[in-house]
Amino acid sequence: MILTIPILIFFSFLTLAVEPDISLAIPKMVGISGFIVILLTVLQLSSNHSNLESYTHTQNISKKELSAGFVLVFAVLLRLMFLFHTPTLSDDIYRYCLDGVMLINGQNPYSYKPLEILEVMQRSESINSPIAMIDLETIKNIYPAISNLLSLVNHPEFTTIYPPAAQIIFAIGSFVNSILKITNNSIGIKIVLIIMDTLSCLFIIQILKKMKLSVCHATIYAWHPLPVLEIAASGHIDGAAIFFLIMAIYLTIYCRADGYRAAKTSWWSSSIVAQIFAGLFMGLAILIKWFPLMFLPFILLFIKNRRTRLLMGASCIITIAIFILIFCPDIVNSFITLSQYLQNWEFSGLLFKVVRNFTQNYTSRSGIITRAIILMVFAILSSFFVSLKIAA
Repeated sequence: MILTIPILIFFSFLTLAVEPDISLAIPKMVGISGFIVILLTVLQLSSNHSNLESYTHTQNISKKELSAGFVLVFAVLLRLMFLFHTPTLSDDIYRYCLDGVMLINGQNPYSYKPLEILEVMQRSESINSPIAMIDLETIKNIYPAISNLLSLVNHPEFTTIYPPAAQIIFAIGSFVNSILKITNNSIGIKIVLIIMDTLSCLFIIQILKKMKLSVCHATIYAWHPLPVLEIAASGHIDGAAIFFLIMAIYLTIYCRADGYRAAKTSWWSSSIVAQIFAGLFMGLAILIKWFPLMFLPFILLFIKNRRTRLLMGASCIITIAIFILIFCPDIVNSFITLSQYLQNWEFSGLLFKVVRNFTQNYTSRSGIITRAIILMVFAILSSFFVSLKIAA
């Protein structure tokens, strides 16, 4: 059964990969994704059952279990299915491409709104906007490289919201495109993200081995439809954030054992280097997508040694500060967009709608109140778990 399940998963993903536009086949996508999740659940149960039956007195795991190499290669295969698939579930990738092309052309992506660039090129004169006449030549120079992207970007009236480290990933993707001479702008960034997501799978496997857990558990992420469809098919930058977060967790596990003692299996000779890189990777994760920030307290509390916590925390803060300073002062425009995003976009779809539908019967400001309630619930839960960790 353990070998039959990957075959069923493969053909399930293949059914989605041959769809020219997944957004027009949502019921099919949901059904197949649900089927894959059920198969993964059965795979975990089968693996656990096989392990329990096959443990000897030395507790060696049965050879029937999936190998780490097979889990990783199969994960790569699933992602490559969607490499050339046109992103139809989301158009965020076109903003990524626009930011990346601007950056490799020497322009700060936080300096201009796409709509302003379009207006300047249409009028060829100064307009009542942050763009002054002196910038017209600069815009004309970069316009040929970004002209095919401007009409594809969502919310062109806003400056890009994506943090500095994400901009570096976008630039690398655009550079890959230029090196390979690919006309499809989305392919370069998808190649970069697939590589990073594959490395995430690899380090998940390494973490499981370090914790003496079954490698089969890595399939919960490596073969799950959510990362495959969102990262490989849609090219979402979350894949890069997850990679750096997992790297931070991986290094934190090594740092936990004995404050400043390096793991013998690591390539660095000093665990101080591991602690610095753990903080650096955590900072990069936060600077790609802000959501990894919620994991920072738990990662720091996972470390027993106080000096190690301070070193990792300082490394994280310094990394964030350096990247923000690189893009100053125009990065302020990004925080203005972030403010609009927090005020007007929805989060935790189902929970948000349930709470908003309830509060709108009592107030006209149901959106703001709903966001406040969800934030309070998150803060209370986080404080509760942090307290448990401190007490332990």
